[in-house]
Amino acid sequence: MSASTNGSLALYLAGTSKHSWIAVGTGTEMQDSMMFIVYGDKTKHGATLSTRYSTGENEPKYMSNMNPESNAINESGFFTVDAHYQNSSSWMQHHIDMSSSKQPFIFALGPKLSHSNGGSPTATIQRHVVYGRFTMDMTKAVSDSAPSANGDNGTWIRSGASEAYGVSSDYDVGSAIHAVVMCLAFVIVFPLGALLLRFVSVRVHYMVQLAASILVIIGLGTGVYISTEYNRTKNYNTAHQIIGLIVFVGVAIQLILGTVHHVIFKRTRRATKLGKIHLYLGPAVLVLGIINAPLGTIVGQRSQYNIPYAVVVAVLAVLFFAARVYIWRSTKQNKTIEENVGSEGSDGEAQVPLHMLNSTTKLT
Repeated sequence: MSASTNGSLALYLAGTSKHSWIAVGTGTEMQDSMMFIVYGDKTKHGATLSTRYSTGENEPKYMSNMNPESNAINESGFFTVDAHYQNSSSWMQHHIDMSSSKQPFIFALGPKLSHSNGGSPTATIQRHVVYGRFTMDMTKAVSDSAPSANGDNGTWIRSGASEAYGVSSDYDVGSAIHAVVMCLAFVIVFPLGALLLRFVSVRVHYMVQLAASILVIIGLGTGVYISTEYNRTKNYNTAHQIIGLIVFVGVAIQLILGTVHHVIFKRTRRATKLGKIHLYLGPAVLVLGIINAPLGTIVGQRSQYNIPYAVVVAVLAVLFFAARVYIWRSTKQNKTIEENVGSEGSDGEAQVPLHMLNSTTKLT
């Protein structure tokens, strides 16, 4: 980095392109940091420099008034950027102390992805996987002349910069938890609870569905947290977020309807309108929740998981419907047997349904 007293700044930045993006920012933390972020474009050897401002531990926002003359490339496994900012004294004075021999900087590396972020300077980026700090002696970077490369023949060499320190690995735990608990709830637990209603009892059905609802609440909480981290999700206007909120409301209504219906039915032994709504609303909410997962991977730039997800859902769907057919046939067969057993009664004697028989029950 090189700066002139008239407010011009020359920046050279290079780093591995094995990561989806690389970045350097001013200060000791992301709060109030001016960041220079580089990522690949849609071409094989191109790259994009995006100057952004960070307000905290979330995705920095693009500064449209910061348009440097730059040359960014992606060759031989490295991003390389040579940029010149004109009339930048106002933000330099706020973010960089040109008289400091140990001006603090931060750096970060994005996750390793198979696709590029696109060529737009406003392109969304994922949470970093590595970050750290270093310092630079800015007293050696300032001159009265126009800023330029500090090496021979217009090349840049490292000068006045410390070794990196405070280097740490990072992982987007919130996104992982959100994906796991939501998929677990809608692909496995909710369908399992529906089957247990036929196989076991209403009580077990209720407990399993309650457990699934708790998973959905956890998923909602992590989803809200994740939404604060990225510019594309802060306004809750993506299809995934909108459908997700609808699904959450549906789950809450289902839980209430099921509980109230069971209480009334237990007292009156009569079907209720709430029960009918519960019967049809459940599958609708379940299907909507299953469909919403691939929309989430698109928002999270993880669409490579959609095919494996679809395969798992398809296999479990086949098993689920096979179990339902088995239940239907078993119920029909038992009903036929009960009718046959009942028809053997005579002289007005009480007919005993098969499902009420036990080891102490005798047919006469």
